[in-house]
Amino acid sequence: MFVTSLSLALILSPVIGRLGTRIGAVDTPDHRKVHTKPIPRTGGLAIFIAFTLTLLISTFFMTKVSDLLILDRQKVFIFMGAAICFATGLVDDFHRLNPWVKLLFQVISASVAFLGGLRIDQFVIMGSTIDFGLAGYFITIIWFVLFISAINLVDGLDGLAAGVVFFAAAMMVVLSVMGNNFLAAMLFSALGGRFSVF
Repeated sequence: MFVTSLSLALILSPVIGRLGTRIGAVDTPDHRKVHTKPIPRTGGLAIFIAFTLTLLISTFFMTKVSDLLILDRQKVFIFMGAAICFATGLVDDFHRLNPWVKLLFQVISASVAFLGGLRIDQFVIMGSTIDFGLAGYFITIIWFVLFISAINLVDGLDGLAAGVVFFAAAMMVVLSVMGNNFLAAMLFSALGGRFSVF
């Protein structure tokens, strides 16, 4: 998964970068920026395509782990949530969106993923379990929005956000394997491979 995603990223990144420059989707330098020349703002498109293609290609691996990638209701909702979040960022790259509009769509994307089962229901510490009940929805939404905002915040310098995501994904692969959650490990491997290019 990692090698496939890495290979696709190496192919797609320069192609989509040139596309972004050609259509004018660039971040121009100013007194608040450290770069001295326009930089394409279409990196998110390369990330989404590489990640999605990696998952599609993995279905041909014929392994016990790749067999876990079955398109069920949960995965459809999670992918829909990711697609909404991606589309919001892509539109924002071309036409700057109002912060409240972006927040609205981030909440919608997180809500869709929540409906698919990607949620924070409880907290376990020292053998004790705390069930959040209905509050789990709001905790999940806040976690998603904070995570998205954190990555956007450090995305001003080349390689910073990608480096953060890469090391986070690598750690999640290790923790997922330790917890025998091989599907999650596979997904984080694909994500890490994509971000290792930067």
